[in-house]
Amino acid sequence: MDTILCLDSSGSMAGYLLRELKASCEIFIQGVEETARLTGLKENVSVVEFGNKQRIVVPLTNDYNAVRRGFNSLQAGGQTPMAEGLRNSLKEIVDHGGALRIGDLRLAPRIILITDGKPTAEGKSENEAKLEVLVHALLFGKDHKRAGIFFFFL
Repeated sequence: MDTILCLDSSGSMAGYLLRELKASCEIFIQGVEETARLTGLKENVSVVEFGNKQRIVVPLTNDYNAVRRGFNSLQAGGQTPMAEGLRNSLKEIVDHGGALRIGDLRLAPRIILITDGKPTAEGKSENEAKLEVLVHALLFGKDHKRAGIFFFFL
């Protein structure tokens, strides 16, 4: 299974919230490691950042220490270009990920987006930025073929 951690590193995440984001990612990756240990099935995980920078920090991998280094390297700054984070998440899934089939069961990749609030985008109104995020979320879930997206607010 492929999972993208799409993480908000905007200025509003500075301090406590960024520490909470990193702690949440650590708990998640420990669960992934435990599942791999118990089942022998390794999950591929990627880190995508939006905020201080808009980038794929760590491409899909089952090197969980690389994933840790990726989310622990985030620094807060800038706006909250959430739609850009979703675009980069989709790019990573299309370029390097895919659905997992176990018999007749199809498991789509998932995007776990962690943020503290509203999307912003340079040169766009708040409503335009929100609409752009909704459009990208719909593209992910279309016919449940691309990915499931989960939003978590700190």
